[in-house]
Amino acid sequence: MIKRLLLLTSILISAQLISAQEYHLKGYVIKQNGDTIHGLINDLDWVYNPDIIEFKENSSSSVQKYSPNDITEFKTKDNHYISFNGKLDITPVKLEELHEKLEITYLTISTFLRVVNKGKVNLYEYHSARPDKYIYLIQKGNENITELIYQKKMYIKNGKRLVQTNEFYKNQLESYLIDCKDAVKSIKNTKYTLYSLYKRVNIYNTCGSEKKTGYHDFAKKNKPKMKISILSGFTINNFVVHQSHFIDDHIQFDKPVTLYMPAIAFEWFFPRSRGTSSIFLNLSYNNFHKEKIDEYNFFKYEYYFSAKHIKIAGAYKKYFFS
Repeated sequence: MIKRLLLLTSILISAQLISAQEYHLKGYVIKQNGDTIHGLINDLDWVYNPDIIEFKENSSSSVQKYSPNDITEFKTKDNHYISFNGKLDITPVKLEELHEKLEITYLTISTFLRVVNKGKVNLYEYHSARPDKYIYLIQKGNENITELIYQKKMYIKNGKRLVQTNEFYKNQLESYLIDCKDAVKSIKNTKYTLYSLYKRVNIYNTCGSEKKTGYHDFAKKNKPKMKISILSGFTINNFVVHQSHFIDDHIQFDKPVTLYMPAIAFEWFFPRSRGTSSIFLNLSYNNFHKEKIDEYNFFKYEYYFSAKHIKIAGAYKKYFFS
């Protein structure tokens, strides 16, 4: 059994290694002097905004690395980023990270901003790792890029910890989108989230158009994908049925049992992970029944045992060779 498991593991690892690939996609970079260079970009579908990208003009050329100081933007079929050098508010907004002595903190950052929506008004996204925070920025025409302000501050009043939320981004949105009635309608209900902000800016960029395009395609790309599979296998967890004290030792009924069980698995893949990160949920079921009839010392012994086994297993999966 152990040899078979080791063999199966080796086959799976080998299959993963064989399928390993780079993500060099066709795209372009625009240098600081305005020159556009077409080639291949190692597009990792970044969860956190990149500070450096890898580019090569063709499959056989050497890799060049570009920073926000080298290029103004880059684009592939999947992603579009622009260069940014400026100050951003990196103050945490998650409740578990707040405390009453926390001060608003700005940090000068050199990075690539993800282009979320491009038009008369541009919407950008920055995802920092420390703290884990999403920051959204807006730009109208060729004006300066401005951070949409969303802050939380904890304070103590009458011995209680309270949280004050600054949603100034709603006022900013209204000033940027004021010349489109549909865009400013119910703007107070706009949340500081990717979908809510995208939808609001998209309404403005398609203002006056009968057909509102873009949002559904955007939502489909950025939402988690789910894969369902039917599994059939076995569990290596054995159990033993112990006979009671009044049964003669001659009657053996306590041998280990290996359960064979069908299962169904659900796997949710995180967006912007190239199918390498997922939440895995496995549901398995087995209805076990065993009986034994034996005769000893002119007595007939009948033993019955049944058990239902339901197993739920969940895990975070990371594919290192996807």
